[in-house]
This record gives sequence, structure tokens and C-alpha cells, in this order.
Amino acid sequence: MNNQTYNHAVGSQHLVDLLAEYVQQASHSKLCIVNCYKDYANCRVKFTYNTDLEWSAIRDGIRIYEAELSKSRSRTI
Repeated sequence: MNNQTYNHAVGSQHLVDLLAEYVQQASHSKLCIVNCYKDYANCRVKFTYNTDLEWSAIRDGIRIYEAELSKSRSRTI
């Protein structure tokens, strides 16, 4: 795999930072580096990756982000 990109849209500018943070944490736990480009204007994060391990870290970070978002929504209702 060589220099792949993945864009993930979120609901607000604040969530851009949150998603990027969760993906960074997941990549550190897998001992790899995922580059995150924060696009605040369009409320999304662009990830670049080169290996299956980095892609796995992106997916893990997104899963954690979505689980945390779901928890916080259920607390506010």
C-alpha cells in the first residue's frame, strides 16, 4: 500500500480536533504514525497512511471517537 488518503466528515469544528486526537492515540498504541490534516472549514479530517497497520489505527480511532460521541449524546438527553 502506498500513500492512501481517507476523509472523515464530522458535525462541527470542535469534533475535528476530537477525531484527530482519538486517531493519534490509536496510532501511538499501535506504534505507528498517521498524518492528520484538519479541515475546519469543511468539518472533516483527512488521514494519510501507507500500511495496513496505519489504516487499522485510523479505523480504531474512528470507532473510539464514535463510541465516545454516542456516550456523550446519551448523557445529555
